[in-house]
Amino acid sequence: MTLTRAHIGRRVLAGLLLLSPRLFAAQCVPDPALVVGCEGCHHAGAAGAAPMSDLSAIDSEKMRARLLQLRQSDDAALLMPRLLKGLSDADLARLVAHYACTPR
Repeated sequence: MTLTRAHIGRRVLAGLLLLSPRLFAAQCVPDPALVVGCEGCHHAGAAGAAPMSDLSAIDSEKMRARLLQLRQSDDAALLMPRLLKGLSDADLARLVAHYACTPR
């Protein structure tokens, strides 16, 4: 039996899917320059008055939904809505993509 390019391509893709399901589950694009402001409060072992969420531990879809919800909030007592209002949908997508790369 002769393997065509299509057969080989399907086999390679199937192998990648089996070996790296996380790569295909969420787009992983590191962007450390974008998240430098987040890391001050949101990282494992962050020091502060109150414990903040470790963003690397949050599921990508949940993070995206929460960021959109916070950006639309009018709660003046919260800092996050004010910070997120300056970010576009593309910026939020880049944040989520960055944290999709972070080991959980």
